[in-house]
Amino acid sequence: MDSYTLHQHENSQYLFNLPGHMLVTFFNKEHPKAKNPVELIRTRVLLILEKNPWLTYRLVADKVTPTSALSLEKPAFTPNYNDFLFYESSSGPFDETDVLLLSLKLQKYNIHATKSCINNNVNLFKVSLIQNPKKTCLCLILAINQSLADAYTAYQIYRMLDPNQMVLSLNRITAKL
Repeated sequence: MDSYTLHQHENSQYLFNLPGHMLVTFFNKEHPKAKNPVELIRTRVLLILEKNPWLTYRLVADKVTPTSALSLEKPAFTPNYNDFLFYESSSGPFDETDVLLLSLKLQKYNIHATKSCINNNVNLFKVSLIQNPKKTCLCLILAINQSLADAYTAYQIYRMLDPNQMVLSLNRITAKL
């Protein structure tokens, strides 16, 4: 399918202003099966995108009635799948003990609110890896726009980043609020 028309409950002004879902996990040491965690996650992201190409879609609005005719459309170009994985070596989030300050530091890895993604060529899905300079800690972040997936679907995608899980082809589903 090359496009999905968003349902009425997905077009609410409330959802337009929400940032994306952001799922975060900190690891204190490298995964025992992963000599190179960045390469492992990159491979998983590529598999997920191959099975779920709708994760690469863009949010577009009808020019006449922009708030009532939103849809997700396949990009006109072939996406570079490496654009969906961000890697950074930083001590940034690892030394933070205050939960509020930590969440503020991590916001730069989140996806923008729906209203700022409409008719802009921006990703609605991305995975970020932040590794401390000593490579003893790793932070894995999945961010996905509210218009692309509900929390249940976001968690299913997040689960597939684990090399012990099967990568499945999911339906693009968002729950009614």
